[in-house]
Amino acid sequence: MQERLLEYIRRLHLPLPDNRPVLLAVSGGLDSVCLAHLWSALQWPAVIAHANFQLRGEESDGDEKFVCRLATQLDMPVRVNRFDTLSFAEQHGISIQMAARQLRYSWFESLVEKEQLGAIVTAHHRNDAVETLLMNLARGTGLKGLGGIRPRQGNLLRPLLFAIRAELEEYAAEQGLEWREDSSNDKDDYVRNAVRQHLIPRFEQLNPQFLSTAVRNMERFQAAADNLEFLLHQWLGMRNGDTLVVDKTRLTALPSPEEALRILLKPHGFTAEQARQIAELLSDTGQEWQGSSGLRLLNDREALLLTPNRALPQAIRIEADDLLRKLPDNSSIVLTPASPSPPYPDGRRTTLVDSDRLRFPLLLRPWQPGDSFQPIGMGGQHQKIQDYFTNQKASRLDKEKTWVLTDADGQIIWLLGWRPDERFKITPVTQNALKISWLQDLP
Repeated sequence: MQERLLEYIRRLHLPLPDNRPVLLAVSGGLDSVCLAHLWSALQWPAVIAHANFQLRGEESDGDEKFVCRLATQLDMPVRVNRFDTLSFAEQHGISIQMAARQLRYSWFESLVEKEQLGAIVTAHHRNDAVETLLMNLARGTGLKGLGGIRPRQGNLLRPLLFAIRAELEEYAAEQGLEWREDSSNDKDDYVRNAVRQHLIPRFEQLNPQFLSTAVRNMERFQAAADNLEFLLHQWLGMRNGDTLVVDKTRLTALPSPEEALRILLKPHGFTAEQARQIAELLSDTGQEWQGSSGLRLLNDREALLLTPNRALPQAIRIEADDLLRKLPDNSSIVLTPASPSPPYPDGRRTTLVDSDRLRFPLLLRPWQPGDSFQPIGMGGQHQKIQDYFTNQKASRLDKEKTWVLTDADGQIIWLLGWRPDERFKITPVTQNALKISWLQDLP
């Protein structure tokens, strides 16, 4: 069993324990007792963690005492936490199983951080994985859900997924191990118990090797899901800073844009219903959807833009004696006296203005709907910034990042990154000029 454990860890490139101990989740049942003994036999460092959910009275307390004795026998430190699981479930309107899961893993994560542990290790085995597959099928799932339980999710490791429960029972018998039986496993109150006691035996009547067959299928589903997600990102997505740009032309060329969006957006907190809406409204630019992870999706003309929510920055006041002002995005505005003689800058990152026409203080602020200016080169004609952006085919994200520089009278001097205003340009009679530069990504 030790050799198979090592081989499984190597084959799936699971991280072997380093000098830091891991957290072993031990309930006292067969699976976790076998895991603890295997870990001890391999002389890997660990801290045993036991969650007492106080759902089975004296039986729960008996599990706690058993795990503490086991930790002493294996010379491993032990951490125990008692939870009022019923009250937590009622307060949050969730099932008892979900409450126990949230309480357990939240505590595990806090222990890992507090004690600087290497990982959380649980004793899930093949039977658990197959039960999860069938439960996912019954409830509805995608390709990832068909993969059942994964051997690794972040810092959570499940190194016993190579074994079926019968093999663990055999190992425990050989080693003379004792464990606790959870009486609730004999009841049909929980979906998992019903799947374990009734559904899997029926499948085994059709195929005596059902567990092994199901595990092989799940491994294929996991690999297919990983490959599909990788290829979708390669085909559709492109990173632009903190924004994921999804090409709409390529998206609509796929047989199922909706399913592609579901796969791409689910990790970012978007629901299947949102993916359906986005797929149906691809041609309706300007739409916006919010994900539960703090990201939003903007429907632009040529792409979908997945980007963090941005708070509207405050206006920045610039006095006549200011030489440099920092912007929230770590760029800077630099003001220096200059000669009014050519050559003149292109007006995107640097502009040259007639300083005698300026009235300080200047104001640097995000552009607003209704703003208008006189783009240089248009003979003094006014144009709304929104219309200017439309003509320039500016993306929604480009618009949101755009600043305007105004004088004390509120007249726009410069649309940063785009074009200066006609009213402040250098003319043959200009005597004093001011060079204004927008320098990005300054340290």
